[in-house]
Parts: sequence; C-alpha cells; structure tokens
Amino acid sequence: MSILNKAVILCGGRGTRLAPLTDDRQKCMIPLAGKPVLLHVIEHFKKYGVREFILITGYRKEDVMEFFKDGSQFGIQVAYTICEGGTAPSLLAAKPWIKEPFFFAYGDLISDFDLKALFDAHTKKAKKQGAIVTLALLEFPGDVSRFGVAEIEDNIKEGRIEKFIEKPTPSETSSRLINAGLMVCSPEVFDYLGDPDDFSFEKQVLPRLAKDGKVYGVTMDAKSLWIDIGKYEDYQKARCILEKAMGQGQGMI
Repeated sequence: MSILNKAVILCGGRGTRLAPLTDDRQKCMIPLAGKPVLLHVIEHFKKYGVREFILITGYRKEDVMEFFKDGSQFGIQVAYTICEGGTAPSLLAAKPWIKEPFFFAYGDLISDFDLKALFDAHTKKAKKQGAIVTLALLEFPGDVSRFGVAEIEDNIKEGRIEKFIEKPTPSETSSRLINAGLMVCSPEVFDYLGDPDDFSFEKQVLPRLAKDGKVYGVTMDAKSLWIDIGKYEDYQKARCILEKAMGQGQGMI
C-alpha cells in the first residue's frame, strides 16, 4: 500500500520523566518489546509504503544515527538534520528535503492509526477547504490538560479546526479532541515557519494555522492503539500492550 513516500519524524527529546530509562540514551531509543520506540513508529509508516524518512534529532543524536545509519538494513532511506531548538525550527529544518505532501510525526508516540484514511482526508477533503495541514485527532476520555486540544466547527469529529489550544485548563474548552501527534502537511506549511520568535509548532504555529483556516482535523477510530511514551507509567502500559500483541502474533505495530 503506497500513499505518501516521505515522513518527517521528530526524535530529539530528552525524556526526563522517563528516567532512569533515559539516563544513557535518547528518549525515542528506549527499548520497547524488543526494539527502540522509534523503530516501532517507522515500521508502522513502512506498512503504508513510506520509504523515505527525515529524522530531526539533536540531543544524543548519535544514538539515533548509529542505530539507523542510512536505513538500508531496514529497507528504507534515512536522512538526518540536526536541530537543538523547538518543534517549530525542527520542522523548518526538513524543508530542503520536501517538495510534496508528507507525514509529520513525533518519534515517541506509538499508534496503529489508519494512515490511508488520514491521507485521503487531506487530498479529498482538506485541500478543497483550503487546508494545508490535516491533523489526526483522538477523542480522549481523561484529563486533556497534557495535550493540545482542537475545536472543530459545529462540534463535529471531522472538519476544519477553528481553534487550537495547547494544554488548556478546564475553563478554556469543552472539547475532548486532542492532537495525536501525527499529520499530513503540504509544503505550504513552511510559509508559516521561520519566525525567530517561534519555538513550538504546537503552541505557536498550529494556532496561527487554525486561525487562518488552514488545519483540517480527522478523529481517528476510538479503538485505535495510541500511546504517548511521555511518562514512565505510559511506557509500562505500552510495553504490556505490545508484548501481548506480539505474543499473539497480531503484529499491531
């Protein structure tokens, strides 16, 4: 199955909340069910035909580069760019490799989302509404204050995102739709990057894009696997789920 051929993945996090697992390695390289977290992420993209990866790294970059090298041993092509800044300048650093729409993801978020559904929404619906980013959303039952929260017009589960609030308080929004850390971007997204004051793509750039009507949101299947490997308890949860799936031969990721 081939949809888009290129993915940009952020993989420069320190993972201080995952200590001691991250005392001697980069966050996305901690082992999970027998392989680094980042390899799980890449293998899911590979199932959908993605073969070219731009890995944006910084902190302990050698952990990532020495493991993946040029990607040939995994049947992919890997290019690297180094950025010690935030997520906004990190995405901008990938611009020289981008000429067409691409996936943009975080290297510490594991999911089994339907990437074709996200791609189809971008090409068949979002573009018709003038959007240049199609964001995977998840209806989250718990505390949304840890995440970026989207408000879609008419309070539906798919459509143009009217507002985006990063880590809101309960009084700021009633929406339960969180940024799932995966999106399809058209190259025009780079027109919104480059401001020297921008550090965070989530806190600064996405709200600006939403204000201009440039972000389309798609709520993923509620039964989808989605785990943010941000805290130690989340890591332990992911390990149990993946080891169980692999033991049953499901090959979820």
